[in-house]
Amino acid sequence: MSLNLMRPEIVALRQYQTETSDASLKLNKNENPWPGVAHDELSLNRYPGKEQQGLIELIADYYQVPADNLLLTRGSDEAIDLIVRLFCRPYQDSVLIMPPTFAMYENYARVNGVKVINVPLIENGEIDIKNLTEQAAAAKVIFICSPNNPSGTVVEFDQIGKCASLCVNSIIVVDEAYIDFSTTTSALDLLAKFSNIIVLRTLSKGFGLAGIRCGILCAASDIQKQIIKIAAPYLMNSLSVLAAKKSFTPERLQAIKSSIIKITVERERLRNALLAMPDLFSYIWPSEANFILVATRHAQALFCYCQSKNILLRAYINNTYLSDSLRISIGRPEDNDWLIAVFKSYSREQSK
Repeated sequence: MSLNLMRPEIVALRQYQTETSDASLKLNKNENPWPGVAHDELSLNRYPGKEQQGLIELIADYYQVPADNLLLTRGSDEAIDLIVRLFCRPYQDSVLIMPPTFAMYENYARVNGVKVINVPLIENGEIDIKNLTEQAAAAKVIFICSPNNPSGTVVEFDQIGKCASLCVNSIIVVDEAYIDFSTTTSALDLLAKFSNIIVLRTLSKGFGLAGIRCGILCAASDIQKQIIKIAAPYLMNSLSVLAAKKSFTPERLQAIKSSIIKITVERERLRNALLAMPDLFSYIWPSEANFILVATRHAQALFCYCQSKNILLRAYINNTYLSDSLRISIGRPEDNDWLIAVFKSYSREQSK
């Protein structure tokens, strides 16, 4: 079914082939035979080889999905671009997004000459399923961010399944970049049932590996095989693969789990502290991510005040949906204590 939604010129492409053999003498890739800058565990004069497949197998085992359903990308951002390019014909097709949401969905659509349909989230960050299904006929790709950036709210598992079953002529992309901080059920459990679902994950957030830019695309094998055709031949560099592999040892996985627990505890502590400042914050979104979105009539001034105290928040001053909002990433306990103190200081100054 998914093949019918893809751009026919891409389906007709032949995949660029790369050889990942461990042969002793490699004279097939125009590589420099003498290593450049040395690394303790790698010779970096060679293009990435089978080590990437090893990482895919580790991730597949961790997510409990077949390795054939996975593709590694340079961050989830690249996966978004590849999906738009695979399914959407420039100046003909559309994607559907649910603002306020991750800006890169719209950015990559615009870059690729693809129209954007907006179906805004409704109360408490829920999707407008009625409006969504009415608009879906015009959309090749529907982006669902859960937990949503920047609101931190989740789309319930059954809602995602309902969307996939009602919008059978659209690809449903579920971006789960922040799901490690949530108690919601992953849409990965829907992959076997719905061939029109793609799930995006990343090692940037919960795994704390933003610097290596490792995104993970999970989809039916026919989608994965077609996306490979338009992806760069070597999506992950060898150092990033090595760093990612080290995160899947039992000891490291336990440390990651511990850090996620600390973040969620701090998230609730910070939220409760902000709720105790109703003069400053008019609304604080319930969050299942590693950040909190707040509404405040002091958005611009508070952003600048924090900046003067060497604290940088995310402001949405020119955003149609969030002009009065700030997004606050969850820091260490001492970071959050500092932020709370700065907020209280600003509040005192305003009351003078």
